[in-house]
Amino acid sequence: MPSFQLWKERDAALKWHLSTSIAESKQLSRMERRVLLFLFAYYNRDRARIDYPGHQTFGTRHHIPPDQLQAALISLERAGFVMPQPLPANLCAYLPNALLLLEAYERARQASPELFIG
Repeated sequence: MPSFQLWKERDAALKWHLSTSIAESKQLSRMERRVLLFLFAYYNRDRARIDYPGHQTFGTRHHIPPDQLQAALISLERAGFVMPQPLPANLCAYLPNALLLLEAYERARQASPELFIG
């Protein structure tokens, strides 16, 4: 299998298992799970961070009212699922919880070991 295809399939498996882990979480409210799932759509693998587009863009794009978005983000920060990382020019990014990513990696590796050989 060509390496680019292997990376693409590996990334797809990791994203699927990550979304499954978030969806199965009993500690998060429905809105917190929704916001966290959408946050990972902005995950930048090269920088290992979530490039957050801002409240207005994020809320509009994902049909989340501003007050509910703000409450969910604060709750996710307090619970340690994401950590804000201020950037220059008033932009914001989030650092994802490494344990959440590790769990997704382990689930994907157990489900599809052939993608992680080598």
